[in-house]
Amino acid sequence: MGDLEVKVKARQKRKTDRMGSAVEFFTQEHKAGSKDKTISARVNGKTYNQFKQICHRKGITPNACLNMLLSEYVFENKAYLDD
Repeated sequence: MGDLEVKVKARQKRKTDRMGSAVEFFTQEHKAGSKDKTISARVNGKTYNQFKQICHRKGITPNACLNMLLSEYVFENKAYLDD
């Protein structure tokens, strides 16, 4: 198994282990306000096409998926914030 596969499996396990608290966090973020900021990123063409294909097969938009990934990242790194 390659490094990337190990990392993906570890991430999936972490995600499923705390699904309850993550769902609660995402719900709170959704209620907190509107989405009025944009982010731009350059990615490899193959990765971009695979990402779009995965989103399509899962029935979500790429934008919704990126919002979930960003929310998860913030949730996992809240300790770095000055609240």
